[in-house]
Amino acid sequence: MFWLSPRKSHHSHHHGEAVFLTSPFKNSESGAVDQRRAALISLWVINLRISPAFCNRSRSYNGGKRFPQSVVPHARGAPHDAAVYPFLGLATSKLVMIASSAVSKAIFRKLQKVDTCTMSNAIERLNGRVRNEGSISGSVLQCMFPNLPPTLGYAVTGRMRSTTQPVVGRTYHENLHWWRYVETIPEPRVMVVEDADETPGAGALVGEIHAVIAMALKCVGYVTNGSVRDLPSTEALGFQMFAGGVSVTHMYAHISQHGVSVKIGGLEISPGDLIHGDRHGVHVIPLSIAPDIPATVSAILDEERELKKFCQSPGFTVQRLEEKLRNLPGDGFETPVDGC
Repeated sequence: MFWLSPRKSHHSHHHGEAVFLTSPFKNSESGAVDQRRAALISLWVINLRISPAFCNRSRSYNGGKRFPQSVVPHARGAPHDAAVYPFLGLATSKLVMIASSAVSKAIFRKLQKVDTCTMSNAIERLNGRVRNEGSISGSVLQCMFPNLPPTLGYAVTGRMRSTTQPVVGRTYHENLHWWRYVETIPEPRVMVVEDADETPGAGALVGEIHAVIAMALKCVGYVTNGSVRDLPSTEALGFQMFAGGVSVTHMYAHISQHGVSVKIGGLEISPGDLIHGDRHGVHVIPLSIAPDIPATVSAILDEERELKKFCQSPGFTVQRLEEKLRNLPGDGFETPVDGC
């Protein structure tokens, strides 16, 4: 698989961005890194725009075939954040995504049962990240349906706008590029969409109908700094939504970019990241430590049960509490520091 990675160009009179085709994967037949298709190393993207005519002039890099219109990015004249596909499957004329290092099904099922607070404790215990990173901060998001179980899935990322009309069509109903992209991410999926309007939340992209389509595509939830709507009917579907607020209208809500890293509440989320959320909020589970999390969660819960039992016993004293806290593995829970 291959993806196009933008790099700033300092030698083009167009003052655009060069997009280079790279691959970290081994060729399944030869065992060597496939460099043949890397011959396409400089598609010049002027102001982040590629025209359909240009894509089809480049069909020699696609086995002599023309790119289907559905795969060609927006034509020139699109806004600065027009969808420029970051991943082109040159061998198959289809949009492709980087294959995520998805966790095993057995581990995934265990992670699904864990609440976000316990999960965060386990990640800290495993030194999976520094404590002030990895979660969506502050009051940016509200969990719309706190009674639903934890949400877990791989990030399907995009940016949206609702205060201006899209280049093609009026709303997302008339542009299927987003849904085609959704299918490229491992399932189950969580849609993560950054509202790029100057004032996020004016119009809602996702409501009941969008949720129904998303569920058909194996999406289990939606995360946005913008707004959502149709709360009662969407909750009845069992589809979780985390949003900055609610809106009565969708206005001109549409996806303006997809398959790119987005930032919500200070957290940068990339396609394929493992998203975990519940009534407490949303965070990203580091895939590198995911297999170790279930055992760590089990140990933490045992420690918490023992500590709660002690606190509710007649033999509780502050001195004994201090001893127990000091003997916890790692750095414990919110272990008090001497003098504090």
